[in-house]
Order: sequence, then C-alpha cells, then structure tokens
Amino acid sequence: MWMVEYESTDVFRPGAPVVLFDSPGWVGSGPWGETFDVAQDDERFIVITNATSADGETAAGPPFVLVNNFIEELKRLVPE
Repeated sequence: MWMVEYESTDVFRPGAPVVLFDSPGWVGSGPWGETFDVAQDDERFIVITNATSADGETAAGPPFVLVNNFIEELKRLVPE
C-alpha cells in the first residue's frame, strides 16, 4: 500500500510516493470493489488478503485482521 501527499491549489501537484506497508497476499480490487477501506478518523485500515503459510502455500487464517491505532503501530514498526 502506497500513499502520496499532494497540493491542491490551482494545479494538482503530487509528491513522491511512499510505501505505507507491505501486504503480502493483498487481493487488490475485487468484483465487489476495493478490498481495503480507511476508517473515518484516518487512523485505521482494514485489508482483505489471502492467508499464506511460511512455505508460500495458501493457508487457513482469520477472515480479517483489524489494526487499531494504525499510526502508532506504524511508528512502532518503522521508527524514524
């Protein structure tokens, strides 16, 4: 998942893309639309992925993973 900061004045000026996190097995867009969403407070994502085992085989797993306090978790995982 990537993000791009931008300026929205008279002209759209995108910044450099930045990787937010790696999501192996992310399904991307599906027949029902996007397979991720962002909470209204912009603090959390929910992402649908295919669960895989250590050997790369499809594995049974939880139906979803919920990350609370996403920004704090990102700061913990990727310190400055």
